[in-house]
Amino acid sequence: QEVLTRLLPAREGDLLWVFWGGHGVTDPQGHRRLFYADATGDDRRNLDLDAWLTAFTTDLLPGFPRQVWLVDSCQTFVEDLGFARALPSELPPGGERLPGREQSVLLAAGPGQRAANDPVRQTGAFSEAVLSALDAADGGPWPPDPGALAETVAARFTGAGRDAGAAGPGAGQRPTSLWYRSGAGDERLLTLPAPRSAERRVPDEALPELIGLLSGSPGMADQQQRQLVVSMLPVELAGSIPRFGASRPDIVSIVRACRRHPGGLAALVEAVSLIEAGSPEERAVAEWAGRWLWPDSRG
Repeated sequence: QEVLTRLLPAREGDLLWVFWGGHGVTDPQGHRRLFYADATGDDRRNLDLDAWLTAFTTDLLPGFPRQVWLVDSCQTFVEDLGFARALPSELPPGGERLPGREQSVLLAAGPGQRAANDPVRQTGAFSEAVLSALDAADGGPWPPDPGALAETVAARFTGAGRDAGAAGPGAGQRPTSLWYRSGAGDERLLTLPAPRSAERRVPDEALPELIGLLSGSPGMADQQQRQLVVSMLPVELAGSIPRFGASRPDIVSIVRACRRHPGGLAALVEAVSLIEAGSPEERAVAEWAGRWLWPDSRG
């Protein structure tokens, strides 16, 4: 709190690196909560990552127009942990949005997932992958391209790039990325850097179930939220989807287009997980993905 609220706002710089390693959860609103080191069972003090990311695009932080956040923590749904009390909230003060802000956020896991630790090396599997990728980029342009860094890290956990000991720490874990840029218009995107080979070909008979689950989702029934989901998909995919006004025909079109695009259904599942984080509908879609997209990652 001291660093975020007092130290950093008083300093100037071109690039801010934030590294967080510890325990975390996803609350029912989809916000990522990171527990402070002095949190206890009776006082689960935490940092609302999403709130602070937004705050650091405003004049609360006058310096540091470019920011890289690396977060090695779980995103377990908080309701799955059976806490007796709701999480306390300490939100940052508001501010006026500033132009020229750019944030790159690389997260160790997707919504509802755990981030693995390596008991032999005594480090997070994600942290080790990030440090390895940064070492490999040494001598090149600084800072390294965030998109390339995300792809390199993700390749350590999924598909053909997975280490030989794939059944060990990090197996089934899928890092995700958030990007924010401010300029003529604000833009916040979710990307899935997992290699396309990690996704299994989904047969025709599995699609009606997914279409039914999405049609019964409150978020996907809303036209604006459905558009938000589409905007989170890869640009070349989002631009190729024929759109309809009615929700079910629109969902059918989205699913069919994603099925044709390599990695498209995985991107759709992850985007829906952000909109419906923690809901029964989100869990049902995640279960579908576990059966048809990544059957080897279930544990």
